[in-house]
Amino acid sequence: MTLEAMDPADLDEICRVDGDCFLFPWPRPYFESELKLPDARCVAAKLQGDHADGDIIAYCCIRILMDEMHLMRIAVAPEFRGRGVGLWILEAVCAMASALGAETALLEVRESNAAAAALYEKAGFACCGKRPNYYPETREAALVMQKKIPRRHYDHENCNQRLWADRTSSFSGCIGPSFPGSGGDQ
Repeated sequence: MTLEAMDPADLDEICRVDGDCFLFPWPRPYFESELKLPDARCVAAKLQGDHADGDIIAYCCIRILMDEMHLMRIAVAPEFRGRGVGLWILEAVCAMASALGAETALLEVRESNAAAAALYEKAGFACCGKRPNYYPETREAALVMQKKIPRRHYDHENCNQRLWADRTSSFSGCIGPSFPGSGGDQ
């Protein structure tokens, strides 16, 4: 499995995963907008191997605002949940955000979404507040979660510029360990 910059050509598969994961999926123009914003970064987890051909099984969209990373959206296809994919992506985007100077990561999660909140806690996030009536479709509250992002050393010239300037790059080799059990970049 590889983690790659999301490309407009990926959006059909991204929208499929999003629709399989959310009661209120993002319309395609939301993703198109994220891909164009200068402070937004979106990644896709793609299967590799004999029968995969780069099938997208997960994605994540973040924004970097000054010294803060804001998690906009993350999803893992239902058939791949419970295998560590979500945690792997969270660790990767936090590492990449650190390379861009982010010191804190912030997200909102539906108060009723215990599975997502547990994943975020496992990734080191802690609840720091609540936003009443945050989700307009249901008027459900959001839990606000944050974590400090550890500073890491990166070869910015060879890694960071390639990751963020060239949005078609593969992130393997720049974000730390590959997906557990994947045998490298597979």
